[in-house]
Amino acid sequence: MEHMSIRESMQASVDEFIANLESYATGSYLRENEREFWEQPFDPAVLPELRSIVEAFLDSLDRLGDEPSQEAIHGVVNGFIDRTQAFDDTNAGAVIEPEEENDLNLFIHRALEAGGFDEETIASTPEFE
Repeated sequence: MEHMSIRESMQASVDEFIANLESYATGSYLRENEREFWEQPFDPAVLPELRSIVEAFLDSLDRLGDEPSQEAIHGVVNGFIDRTQAFDDTNAGAVIEPEEENDLNLFIHRALEAGGFDEETIASTPEFE
C-alpha cells in the first residue's frame, strides 16, 4: 500500500485553518447582537492566496523525497515562513496574528511528522516568531 503524501494527510488541517480564518474575517461566529461594533479585520477574499501558500509548502515537502538533508527541509520551511509573512505584510499584518503563528508552527511540526522526518530535524526547524 502506498503511503499518503504529506499534502493528503494534512489537507483537512489546511481546510480547517482557512475555514477558521474565514469565520474570523466574516464575523460569522458572532451572534446578531454582537455585530453592532464589529469591524472586519481583513477581506476574506485574500484567503485563497494563503491557502495556495500553505498547500505549496506541503507540496514542496512532498517533493523533497525520502531522505532530504536537514538544510533542504529548513529551506522549505523558511521559504514558507517568508512567503506567509510577505502575504501578511501585503494585507497590513491583519491575517496572521500571534494565534495563527502558533497554529502554523504546530502545522509545520505536524507536516514534518507526517513526512516521517526525524525528531532532531523537527525540533530544529525554523518557526514563526
